[in-house]
Amino acid sequence: MAYGGFGGSSGFRNPPVGLQGTIARPQYQSQNYVPGVSGWAIFKNGNVEFNSGTFRGTVTAGQFTGADFIINSAGAFFYSGAPAAGNLIASIASVSGIDGFGNAYLSGFTNYNNATGNKVQIESSRIFLIPSGAVGAAAVSLAAVLSGVDGLQFTAPDPDGLHTQALLAVVSATNGYGVIQAANSVLNLKTSETPSAPANGTYLYVDAAGKLAQISQAGTAMQVPGTQLATFPAIAVTQATLNNLASATYPANDAEIGAVYELEVNGNGIQGSTAQNLQVAVSFGGNTMATFTWGSGFAGTNAAFRWKVKIRIICHTTGAGGTWSSEIEGVISGFNTNITNSVAAVSCESSGTTAVDTTANQTFALQAAWGSTTGAPTLTSRVAMFKRVA
Repeated sequence: MAYGGFGGSSGFRNPPVGLQGTIARPQYQSQNYVPGVSGWAIFKNGNVEFNSGTFRGTVTAGQFTGADFIINSAGAFFYSGAPAAGNLIASIASVSGIDGFGNAYLSGFTNYNNATGNKVQIESSRIFLIPSGAVGAAAVSLAAVLSGVDGLQFTAPDPDGLHTQALLAVVSATNGYGVIQAANSVLNLKTSETPSAPANGTYLYVDAAGKLAQISQAGTAMQVPGTQLATFPAIAVTQATLNNLASATYPANDAEIGAVYELEVNGNGIQGSTAQNLQVAVSFGGNTMATFTWGSGFAGTNAAFRWKVKIRIICHTTGAGGTWSSEIEGVISGFNTNITNSVAAVSCESSGTTAVDTTANQTFALQAAWGSTTGAPTLTSRVAMFKRVA
């Protein structure tokens, strides 16, 4: 005899409910029910087993378990094969934790390489590449920050604590400690603090003045000198008044207190038929600074000679009223087949400085003048090299 509903005609040979509408039997199942294989079953304890189904409304559950995944209130967890210890390959979670099999997982979207132990984590608009055997922020070796303003950037969140792991730190200048920004095939070093001394090797960074610097294992921080390519001025000086032999441009706002710029020039010349003295001088921003004069005896009359002069300017204070000192050193040698005479000289200010605006481009030049034009002496520059040395 069949019943149409749970209280009447249900299609079951025996009524599925007892008194007050409660299920009276331990379970109800189809005739072909084989657990995990075929058929269906409804159990008195509230469990059910079906092969498949269609739900037109919302399905709510505390946990969904698949052949290789688990989704519960802690997050979504994906495994290589049946969920087990050591085979977690991906997770999505709001906070870090440990799954039911002992696998540690990170917050955000994380991929786990069980062969190498490395991990890739995406959290709070950052991408972390995490080395083998480490979990958590302290293990981060490289992080990428996604920014609508600055684009994709990489930064070590704690460079001082992670120097042994950080391979590259790339951030915008507004993101704090920072260092290298890559854009359009150019590495642009951003302003940052002086890093801690490395355990070995040398760190390159940009100091607070925006200049390329390095710090050694001993903790000594020094700026890295910059050198421009050599130029070939080929300027002849025959006058008895100071004229440029070679020049370079100091770039506006480049200086800081203690900055040093150098111009080294070499060349040749011919003493006049009447031997003459030769003056050389530093010129900066239109000001004549350190100077000295070689006496006429450095070469015989009508004799060829070779020379080299190095000039430097040193910044004492910056700004529109910036102040500078200078120095000049050189050597000049009579030259036929062999060097016949060689005279070295050096000069600098004994005290005081010269005012030159550091916020504007300035001409930095080596100048020369003959004691007289009598006898037609000539001096010619051949090679000039400009650099910032500190």
